[in-house]
Amino acid sequence: MPDRIARVIRDIPLKQNLWSANVGNPYVRAYDLAYERYHKTLKLQDQSDKASAELLVFAASVATGSVLMAVFATASLRVLAGRLFLDAICNRELDRTFAVVHAFANNKTAQFALGAVFDESKEQLKKRVTIATTQLLQSSQMAASSTSINYMTRVDDFIRKNAICVQMVANGIQDDPNLSAEEKDALAVKLQKAPFFNPPPANSIQEESLAKKIELSFYMSAILDSDHLVKVPAHAVAATPGFSSVVGATETPIDMSPRSPLYPVATQPKAMLGAVGASQYVAIDDLGSGIRDRIDKLHREIFKAPFYVEHGGLFGGKPTTHRELVKAELVLSQIAKAVRPQSFMDVRS
Repeated sequence: MPDRIARVIRDIPLKQNLWSANVGNPYVRAYDLAYERYHKTLKLQDQSDKASAELLVFAASVATGSVLMAVFATASLRVLAGRLFLDAICNRELDRTFAVVHAFANNKTAQFALGAVFDESKEQLKKRVTIATTQLLQSSQMAASSTSINYMTRVDDFIRKNAICVQMVANGIQDDPNLSAEEKDALAVKLQKAPFFNPPPANSIQEESLAKKIELSFYMSAILDSDHLVKVPAHAVAATPGFSSVVGATETPIDMSPRSPLYPVATQPKAMLGAVGASQYVAIDDLGSGIRDRIDKLHREIFKAPFYVEHGGLFGGKPTTHRELVKAELVLSQIAKAVRPQSFMDVRS
């Protein structure tokens, strides 16, 4: 029995524990702190209904400061996808993360566990790899909950499944009578180069810093959720004390990037005899002064400047406008870049 493949099998539990201790658990604790502060601010502003299970995947998608969380987010997005333009932001940064670690294959989850062994051409080993990765590739229905326990168990399950995958493949290599000792040794070398066998060192992730970035990403998501398209049908003049009170007026969320050329714009109603023609406008919810203050505080700490600017007016103030929608999308992209690793051993928060 080649010593190298035996060493690979022996090291699997150690690598699993290192990914949990150095990445999985710090992310869960950072998420827990971010969610607690976010929920507290929303409660003070009486908007606690904005907390949702989507935040779990959202946090992993935007704050992908390690290759583990990048593959976790990639797998999770298939199950609980958010808005299209947010997916575009997250996936663009995830792809850059994988480019850094040279995982170019479409199946990033299997690449994390198996590395170059995933591309092994030998038919018998291909079958073993396929069987081992099936449970990682299939998306199962997740229980919808935004709690830290939910996040912790899902991250822990993901690490365990990767360990199981490696174990099954390594056992198959070790027991395969058709592989020579040299071939087994070469495959063991490939496994040892996979991300699973190269966890970052302890204390790579600064949890307080990561928590602030995750919390700010929650607020940016809330800002991007705050716009609605209001369509006002044609109506009699006498029936119009205000747009919103017109019978038949509809309001729908805008599931589109605020920078898109297709983003809706206001249209003026055409004057008609005794009536007003149809029109539309964009309405943006005000998150409230408490939430705006918290956003400004976090944005100053992370980017050295407030998020909002004074818009003037009779009483001044900082309402959310289309400018803030655009900025929120850009801030999310900046957060994703800020936590993207430069290499396996350089996980920044």
